[in-house]
Amino acid sequence: MKTALAAPAGRPKADPKDKEIARLQARVARLETELGKARTVIEVRGKLQHR
Repeated sequence: MKTALAAPAGRPKADPKDKEIARLQARVARLETELGKARTVIEVRGKLQHR
């Protein structure tokens, strides 16, 4: 009975590492999107120069 009362109620606190991983994953996704756009611009400019 005492062990049930000793455990804190609710969810355990989130690990700060999990928050950092989620932040970095979102950053990577955003940067990959940006990189894709930049590559498209470079490709189009290259094609326009060779006309």
